[in-house]
This record gives sequence, structure tokens and C-alpha cells, in this order.
Amino acid sequence: MKFNHQLIPTIGFILAVILFASFLPGGVFGQGEPSPPIVQNTLSPDAVETTQSSAFTYQGNLEKNSQPVNAACSFQFSLWDALNGGAQQGSTQTQNNVPIQVGIFTVQLDFGNQFTGDARWLETAVQCVGDNGFTTLSPRQSLGSTPYAIGLRPGAVIEGETTPFTGVVTGLTSNPDGVGIYGESTEGFGVWGTGAVGLYGNGNTDGIGVFGTSQNGNGVYASSTSADAVQGVSVNANGVSGSSTTKNGVLGQSSANSNTLGEAAGVKGISNGAYAEGVYGRGWSGVIGEGYTGVQGIGLESYGSDTIGVYGYGSSMGVWGRNESSAAGAIGVYGNIGTVYAGSNSAAVFGYNWGTGSSGIGVWGQQDGTGYGVYGYAPQGGYAVVGETLNGGYAGFFKGNVHVVGTLSKGAGSFKIDHPLDPANKYLYHSFVESPDMMNIYNGNVTTDSEGLATVTMPDWFEALNQEFRYQLTVIGQFAQAIVIDEIAGNQFRIQTDKPLVKVSWQVTGIRHDPFAEVNRIPVEEEKPDDEKGHYLYPEVYGKDVREGVWYATSPNYRESINNPDTTTLESIHGAGK
Repeated sequence: MKFNHQLIPTIGFILAVILFASFLPGGVFGQGEPSPPIVQNTLSPDAVETTQSSAFTYQGNLEKNSQPVNAACSFQFSLWDALNGGAQQGSTQTQNNVPIQVGIFTVQLDFGNQFTGDARWLETAVQCVGDNGFTTLSPRQSLGSTPYAIGLRPGAVIEGETTPFTGVVTGLTSNPDGVGIYGESTEGFGVWGTGAVGLYGNGNTDGIGVFGTSQNGNGVYASSTSADAVQGVSVNANGVSGSSTTKNGVLGQSSANSNTLGEAAGVKGISNGAYAEGVYGRGWSGVIGEGYTGVQGIGLESYGSDTIGVYGYGSSMGVWGRNESSAAGAIGVYGNIGTVYAGSNSAAVFGYNWGTGSSGIGVWGQQDGTGYGVYGYAPQGGYAVVGETLNGGYAGFFKGNVHVVGTLSKGAGSFKIDHPLDPANKYLYHSFVESPDMMNIYNGNVTTDSEGLATVTMPDWFEALNQEFRYQLTVIGQFAQAIVIDEIAGNQFRIQTDKPLVKVSWQVTGIRHDPFAEVNRIPVEEEKPDDEKGHYLYPEVYGKDVREGVWYATSPNYRESINNPDTTTLESIHGAGK
């Protein structure tokens, strides 16, 4: 007594699986082991573009007491994810009064989209005339490959002709939210492509050409030995979009060596638009580059004077450079103007803050040790650091000690403190004491003894620092005469008054003659250099135009910004991304 059944596909493949069963006395059915599947691949060239439903045809051969059944019976079919127990997939399919001729019956089954790559078992229950309810056949039957043609079972190999631009599998979508090719994997590769064009996806309108997502590994991985491993082309959306919750959204690696710029890049982005980005990164770290040159951006001059090599945008940090090397000369962010004929106002590194308040910072330098927060270096005699301000601001502001190794020149100078009598509401200024000499001033008070004599002792470094001494004496409290009877020798001098016990206020000045002063003696008068003649340090106080100033004459950057304020200021040059 046997029960035979077949699955006859209606979705482009012909795949037959022969199973056996027995109809036992009392209405109990028993099933035997399935025979090997018979597989034929009759995929036509147009099959990829044919939309298929999830229904398939199921055919069986029912016998009772070794005799084919010729009657109408009812069937219940259910789909399971295990041979025994497990969870039912989809709903139970009931077929009533199915005609059976010479044991052969045919039904249409549709469990929906339940064939996703995992194994499936079909459970069958039968009720014929005279039976007391449905009898479930055991064991369940493992389904072969036919239903998997609905979704192209993972691991299947598809072969077909290719055009010059499309591979074996082409993904197209015209839905704005559609996906041309979608691959998902929890550990391995969602979609794997290899060849001259490893994977090609085309998403029209706002669709995505290739979309890969992974919880662990790579969302999209492509490998090529001769051309682009991944090439993304989009009319209105992203050419290539990568997204990952734990690893890299897009990972590019290159082990090649090339002296040609950009030809050995792990990821290379090219944009032909006037304001389009070659590579655009967005996220906690928009773009991370690793290698000899982690990230290199090139803004070609052929696209205009305001092209950008690397542009970073973030709510916290636009560009973040980090270097964990302990080697000398390690650099977190490096900017370079790669020409000896740099244009006016060109900047290797430019920081701009568009905030109009007082809390923003254009460039911030910080060093947590005892090094330098900001360091400027001009070995050819230029200006290492330049600060300029308008409307009464500070060109330079220092909170803390300031040390100058060299000579300080200024137009004027003063101290500025809170007014001692009204510190909350007023300031007090005192001008510096100026001299044509490099002069030091010393003073004090002394009282002569009973013989009218007093000795004033200076510090032990006094004569090593000073020369050409000058003296002033003033008696206090009475009329008396005072003279210097012994000038400075051995870092001391003596005073004598014509009366005893006279208080004398004294002052001594000296001219520096230490090694630095001898080499860097400040000239009192000098001729202006040729490029500064006819110009003024402070043209405004002489009623002159700014173009008659020394700064205008000697600084090409300043001169260019004055002559072309609408096109060459730092704001206009670098403010295109505002």
C-alpha cells in the first residue's frame, strides 16, 4: 500500500521530488523515505525579469489496501521548520473534495513568503469517505528545492549572458524607496561580487543601486583584480551607500604602490560637479582613513579657485585628526600649499567660525603637557604669527605670562588695572617710561650715621648688567646737603651729608651692557627700508589713507584684501560652504 506525491513547479524551473507513503488499515497513513530529487534548470534569458507568485503545484498518488483510490478526499497541508515539533510557518491549507483518479490528485498550495533559505517540512492530513476525521501522516516530508525557486535559494549559482555593463545579476528599481539588489547577513557577506565589475546596482530616482547591511561583518564586499571592485552610479541619489551598526559602512583597502596621485587609494572619490564632493562622510566620524596617507583630498584648480580638498561637517567636529605615534614630528592634521608661488591669502590650514558673538574660536590649539598650544614658524624672515582686528578689538590677547625672546617694538605701552578706588567700575592706566637708551632704574632710601655717612649696597649682578651710572640724591625732612663721595665699585656706593642722621632718597640709573644688549642695541634713529619709504606705521594719525601704511606696502595678503575686498577676503574665498 503506497502513497506517492509530486511537487510540480509553475515558476520557471521544472523540479520533481518523488515521495512514498502507505495507507494502513484503520485509516492510518505511513510515509517512506523520499527519493533523490530530479533537477532541471530551464531558466530562460527573460526569467530574471518575470514576477512570480509564492504558489506552487503539489501532486500525489494515494492507494488504499494496495488499490488506487478513486474518490473525492479532503486534505490539510501545513508547513513546519522542523521534522518533529518546531514552529508552523504560515497558515494551514485545507483542500476539500479533491478528486482522485486512479490514485492521482493535484492541488495548488500557497504558504506565502515562507521559503527564505531555511529547511521546511510538509505535514499532510487526509480524510476520505468513511474515515472518522482527519488522519495526520507521519513523519513529515522534507521539501526539496522547488519552492526555493521563488526566492533564489542562498547558495544557488545562476549563469547567464552578460552585457558590457551588467553582470550575472542585475538589480533595478524604479520605486523611490526600492532596492535594486538587497543582501543581508548576520556574519558573512550580504552580497558578494567579483569580476571586472564585481557588483552593479542601478537605483532610479531616490532608489538605492546596491544596499548592504550586516550586524557583524561587511555590509557590501567586492573584490576585483583588474578594475573597480565596486562602482556606484546614481542620477539623483548616492552612487554607493554603506551602513553598519558595528563595523565599517564602506571599507576600502589597497596594497598597491603608485607614484600617480590617487591610483593606489583604498577608497577614491571623484566628483565632476562644481560643488559636489568626491568623498562625503557623515557620522560620529564622517571619514576615517588609515594608511601612509589616511585621508587625502584634492580640490582640482580646473574646477575653480574655491575647490576644497577635504571638507568636514559635523555638529561637534568638522574634521578630526588623530595621531598616536610617539615619533618626532607626528602630526594630527596637516595642511600644505604645494607650490612655491602661493597666492595671497592662501592658507595651509584655515579655521573660520561664522558665529557673530564673542564665544566662538576660529582656530584652537591645545597641548596637555608643557609644550606649545599654537606654534608659528617663519624661517625666511616673515611673520610667524599675525593677528589683526578692527573696531577696537585686540590683535593679540594673552591671559598669563608673556615672554619675548628678542626685541619688542611698539607705538605706545601702558599697564591697565582695576582702579584701586573703584575697581568694579573703572580702570587705571600708566604709560611705560621710555628712553633712547637701554636704561635700568634703581632707587631707595637710606639714613646717614652720626658722621653723615651711608653705604648703599646693590645686588651682586648689578655691575655685570649695567654701566654708565647716573645718580640723584634728595634729602628728606630738613635742609641739608648730600653728595656721592664714592661711586659704584664692588656693587656699592657711598653717600655723605653735611649733617648727621639725614634721610636721603636716592636714584641710580644704568645702561645695559649684558651680551644680548651688546648684540641687539636698539637704534635711536634709522632710515626706513626702501619698500617702506613713503609709508607710515600709523597713516590714520597723519590723515593718510590705509594704502599709505607700511602694512599695506609690505604684506601682499593685506594689500590684496584691501584692493579686492569683495573677492579676495578670507570670508569670500573660504565661505562658499556656509
